[in-house]
Amino acid sequence: MEITKTDKNTFIITSKALTLAINSSDAKAEVLLFSDKNTDELKNTEAKVFDSAGEYEVKKCMIDAVQLEEEVGFTVLIEGIQLAYLGDIKQVLTDKQVEVFAAVDVLILPIVGDKAEITTKLIGQIEPSIVIPHSYTEDMIDVFGKEFGSDIEKTSKLKINKKDISETDKQKLVIL
Repeated sequence: MEITKTDKNTFIITSKALTLAINSSDAKAEVLLFSDKNTDELKNTEAKVFDSAGEYEVKKCMIDAVQLEEEVGFTVLIEGIQLAYLGDIKQVLTDKQVEVFAAVDVLILPIVGDKAEITTKLIGQIEPSIVIPHSYTEDMIDVFGKEFGSDIEKTSKLKINKKDISETDKQKLVIL
């Protein structure tokens, strides 16, 4: 699987089975996930569009959309890797929400709080192997990087497979 960040909170996930876009109307994507309901302009797309809570399956890819505050968060099981996306979240998860995000390998979330304290708490609740931040400034990344205190990797795209995740116990921060 390959994860590419295309804008502040938009991502393209490419796998052998399908191409999935988060908060993007990428023409090559077969599945479009939107954390909010501003998808009216997508009525003419052939892609499957999901922007509300529910459980979905597309080409052996399992998608669970969960209502979080005013937006929707997603978990996606693809190629044996559990990926989660949290949009414009401003507080920690409830116990019920944490259950949905249990066993996440890769977590994509915003940097929230003056000292990234909410982001750090969210990571503690979910305990992913890989963390990919979105919606940040360079100053926020510096603060968060110090707070995170683990391996930090900067790259244009993340290529990952299940074996890579299961071989390490250490959390990694990836800046795309």
